[in-house]
Amino acid sequence: GGGLLRDAAGDPLTQTTTVTLAGAGGPTSGVFQTLTMPANTLGTKGRVLMFEAFGTKTGTNAAFSLQWRLGATAIGTAVNFTLTAAMTWHMYLLIAYVAASSQKYGFYAVPNRDDTGSVTLCGTGTLTKDETTALSVDINCTTKHTNDVVNGEVLAPMVIG
Repeated sequence: GGGLLRDAAGDPLTQTTTVTLAGAGGPTSGVFQTLTMPANTLGTKGRVLMFEAFGTKTGTNAAFSLQWRLGATAIGTAVNFTLTAAMTWHMYLLIAYVAASSQKYGFYAVPNRDDTGSVTLCGTGTLTKDETTALSVDINCTTKHTNDVVNGEVLAPMVIG
């Protein structure tokens, strides 16, 4: 079946608390929304997990980068947004079970504006994570200007199959 991805107690894993990497001398990298999937969530033939996240960036005109991670392993190349001071971002990730400890992924990112040519807005590849253990999924802000504020607003997980 499909629907919301749930924890072991049956509660939805959707994260809706805003997570902020603050400016004005704040950190230049850090993790946004994080969720942990129970063991064997991905370990079913035909299972696909879909993650959707969105947020905002304010501050300077400096570029910033976001990257999906599974179990602290970077997924693909970081999305490098080269944008004006104020923007919103939206990111998607699909992870498909192939076999034991073998997954395929695809991701894409959508900025609400792109003034100077953002790069790596999509990607595909393979992973080799042990799905029999609990795995975390997060978005890592790999770089940002010290005076920028980057917010992660929602991380919504769904299961297909």
